[in-house]
Amino acid sequence: MMMNDILNKFKQLNLELKIPIMRDDNLVNLVDKLSRNKINRLLEIGTGIGFSSMYLSSHLPDLEIDTLEKDVERYKIAKEWLANFSKINCILGDCYEFIPQKKYQAIILDGPKAKQIELFNKYINYLLPNGVMIIDNYFLKNIKPNNKLYQKNLEWQNFVQDLGNKQFNIEIDQSGDGVVYVFSKPSTIA
Repeated sequence: MMMNDILNKFKQLNLELKIPIMRDDNLVNLVDKLSRNKINRLLEIGTGIGFSSMYLSSHLPDLEIDTLEKDVERYKIAKEWLANFSKINCILGDCYEFIPQKKYQAIILDGPKAKQIELFNKYINYLLPNGVMIIDNYFLKNIKPNNKLYQKNLEWQNFVQDLGNKQFNIEIDQSGDGVVYVFSKPSTIA
């Protein structure tokens, strides 16, 4: 079976199981960003069942991915589907308890949307200088204003805007629900 066929079959499984995955155009842009920035070590917080990891690995064969999932059933499915991808390491664990043993050039933050600021503040410590933090669903366009998540998302958007005034460069992919790229600025020696 060809890789595109495998990806399409895996995408269908995600849809059937109602596991959210990144939109196609966002994935294409992500591959482009990772490639242009020569990213070869990535941490993904929130495996789901591994679609993003498989997609990235199939388009960026030198990319090493550690992907973290707390749900045992999703983790088992991911392990099965990703068994032939030697550069993908599936980790069973909770994003609040997990302590990475290394730093990464890129971190995809796809944990609980109401806890984005807390997770960002934790995982930014595991990002290498000149690295990028990637966060999907920036806009959450389908959330109603009376929803608690709506207010949390507004707080998150304000937090991101403040980051742009500090030691980070911010890029926002406007397509879909939006993907934020938070680039750490190069370290300088005083």
